[in-house]
Amino acid sequence: MGMKKNFLYFMTAFVLLFASACKEPDNSGSGGENPEDATYHRIVKETGEKIWSAKEQVVVLPDKSDELTEKAGLEFIDLFKQATDISAALEYESDVTVEKDCYYYFIGHTAALDENEIDYSYSLLGDSGVVIQTIENAVYMTGATEKGTLYAVYEYMNRAFGYEFYAADEVFIGDGTDADWLAFDYVYRPSIANPCLMAGELNSDEELYYKYRFQNYYQTWMAKNSDVYYAHTYFKILPKNDYQKSHPTWYSPDGKNLCLTRDPAMTDEFVDRCKAVIDADEEHSYFMLGQEDNFEFCNCESCTKRISELGGFSSAVMMEFTNEVVRRLNEWLAEEHPGRNITFVTFAYNHTKEPPVTYDEQTGKYLPVSESVVAEKNISVQYVINMCDYYAPYESNKSILSALDGWSAVSDNMTIWEYSTNFNNYLDCFDNWNSMAENIRLLESHGVDYIVEQAAYNTCTTVFSEMRLYAWSKLMWDSSLHTEDLVDDFIFRYYKEAADDIKKYYDALYGHVDQLVIDYGVSVRSGGNECMTKEYWPYSKLTELKGYISDAYRSIEDLKASDAMRYSKLYGRIEKQALWVEYYIYKFYPVRLDDADEFYRQWRETAKKYGLTMIQEGEYI
Repeated sequence: MGMKKNFLYFMTAFVLLFASACKEPDNSGSGGENPEDATYHRIVKETGEKIWSAKEQVVVLPDKSDELTEKAGLEFIDLFKQATDISAALEYESDVTVEKDCYYYFIGHTAALDENEIDYSYSLLGDSGVVIQTIENAVYMTGATEKGTLYAVYEYMNRAFGYEFYAADEVFIGDGTDADWLAFDYVYRPSIANPCLMAGELNSDEELYYKYRFQNYYQTWMAKNSDVYYAHTYFKILPKNDYQKSHPTWYSPDGKNLCLTRDPAMTDEFVDRCKAVIDADEEHSYFMLGQEDNFEFCNCESCTKRISELGGFSSAVMMEFTNEVVRRLNEWLAEEHPGRNITFVTFAYNHTKEPPVTYDEQTGKYLPVSESVVAEKNISVQYVINMCDYYAPYESNKSILSALDGWSAVSDNMTIWEYSTNFNNYLDCFDNWNSMAENIRLLESHGVDYIVEQAAYNTCTTVFSEMRLYAWSKLMWDSSLHTEDLVDDFIFRYYKEAADDIKKYYDALYGHVDQLVIDYGVSVRSGGNECMTKEYWPYSKLTELKGYISDAYRSIEDLKASDAMRYSKLYGRIEKQALWVEYYIYKFYPVRLDDADEFYRQWRETAKKYGLTMIQEGEYI
């Protein structure tokens, strides 16, 4: 996997790297170096002036600040204090007179942005991009959206003081007591603007989504009253109980989906119902126009005929319908809600997963079967990547590549639903470390700006779950990073004195999966139980892994007397990691235990302490 580095060497190198990074932050953009005049660039220069030299540090917020901008201001003050030991004042723009001997930090959509001709438009930054601009003794940081403003604060802190959010209980920020006042010329749009992580570790604290720069999937979508318009929404928009009796032709003959071709009045009502949802929700920007959760499509005479006319693709009929709906909604939005940015999403799912395209051998490109299926600019096609091997990069799977290429010929803005857990076994070690970064780069190259990453959404898990969240967070923000570096960084920061032993545990665990792939062709799936069998995990391998855990406990033993709080924290982190290997010793080799029932009772008690409540989807421990 390319991740078996000499860890002691890395620890030394990392310390040296941070010492220099605080002086001269990385100026590269996603994918490599960017010239100073590039649209997107991350330029940070030293000025030779010390932050502490100013008479006062002032955080300036817009006079009318939303909740997230207020949060951004408070986050700045808190992190700035941690780094510099200086308390910054909080002011609102109309109360501030800029003086030459103070430093100012303008956060959010202040009037000063326009006065200084700083572009923070949505067309430039999208949902999550940031701009940080230093002009004389003031730095301006914002996004086009409120969450972009918060992310601008995190980017400033990262570049100025090495700030990193590793986990809920592990944050790093460097010593900035002698730091320079930095000159920022910084415009950045992340690799994936909207990563939606569904993981049990995030369920206990809503703030964690922002810390990781994730989104809560369920809070992304339009809502009206208690109905949230995500995933399968056709029947939410036109409920069968309300319409089917009086309008039977609005539904497929089997009643499992809408009929998209027979009655123009259905489209009229569908559009009107969508308008009502939009009017009821001024906050959210994604609206799913999604088929029902089955493998069917309307097989009435009208739909069958139109499918045939469009080359045999049911997805083509879906796209024609969606385009018509969105065109009408866009005209209405321009009149009733000018300036509002809404992305309408439809599914490439089951019966409609195949893109409505043909392959031109001469040009080597996919071509839409008709101009009528080419998506309106604010329509995103959500392609579900399932039933594949997550160990291998998507690029090695011809069916995934052809689907991505095909849908890219239809829509400039794709969204993705993918998986990073085994729903039949939440204690699968799920080795997708080798493919994470490559997959994000591939999806980014296909115009994807929204990824639903579904992990074990209804329970915490054990095997490096915090590290997965950290890696996803960093890679979604900047896909040019390398997973192996992020793994090393996380283990060093999170496990501290136990890091060397935990790295050996990680290398041995996933090195064994590498060998299973080579020797037996094992794959990593979101279902079944292909990898985690007794045949593949002999007792000798499990005891070897348990030995690294025992070594990790020993490596923190001296802290018990010298730093009891640090000892307790690290002990808990090791104990949570131990749950995985202890479970498989019990599951595969109970005869090796003195009292297997008591062993499992204690294991289950410890598991619940760390939020692990389910063995698989729908089955509690």
